[in-house]
Parts: sequence; C-alpha cells; structure tokens
Amino acid sequence: MFKVANFIEDHHQDFLTKDGLVSDHDIQRASQDLGIEFDQEFKSYLLRFGKISFHSMELCGLGVPDSSYLNIVVATKKAISQVSCMPENSVVIEEIGEANFVAYQMNHGVVQVSANESKDLDLSLQDYLLMRFREEL
Repeated sequence: MFKVANFIEDHHQDFLTKDGLVSDHDIQRASQDLGIEFDQEFKSYLLRFGKISFHSMELCGLGVPDSSYLNIVVATKKAISQVSCMPENSVVIEEIGEANFVAYQMNHGVVQVSANESKDLDLSLQDYLLMRFREEL
C-alpha cells in the first residue's frame, strides 16, 4: 500500500479517506460478520485508509456507519444477494453499476463480478487502486 499512500499524499486535496478511524477490532468484527478471514493486504488497506473517495470514485471500506452503502459488510452482502457467482473469500470494494461489482478475493486479487459471471482482473488490490486513481485524473 506504499504506492497508494504516496499517490494520496501527492493528491491529498482530492481525496477523502477515513485514515486512522479503523481499529483492529473493527476489522475483526467485519471479518466475523462476513465469515471471511481478511489477508494482510486487505487489512493494511482498511487500517491505513478505512475507505477512499476520489473525484467520482467511491471505494468501500470501514470507518463509515454500519448501515452505509460504502461499508464493506453492507456492500458485500448486497452483492451476494444480487449475483450468483461471487467468488469465495471476497469482499466488495466498488459498485460499478446495477448488479456489477468489483471485489477483492483474499490472497488472490481483484475480480469483476456481474449477475452470472466473475472475471479475474489479474491485479493486486494496490494495482487496482492505482489504476482507478489514474482513470479519475
């Protein structure tokens, strides 16, 4: 997440994060609510940023109300209810349209999930975030 942190620092005026507002306890509670063991990359994202908003992009995370559409538990449960092919051990990081989501699969990487299909984007979480930030510039 070092490259993500540097990008945010360089463009700090355009970012909204929940930096420092997420605790290990918050992460453990979300992990238990979803029945997923979060890997180190995802825990690092949550602890460092909570959730991220940049221009028109909103990425899910923690540090927001438990009922917020940007809360990873809410977003992931919504996706599971709408799509039939949510990969195991995945959490939603971005909703990109009606029944279309981008998810992070623990110890694997980023996948795009739609009603009947999931597609491996062959990107780490950090690489996906950097790609999306550049798209927003």
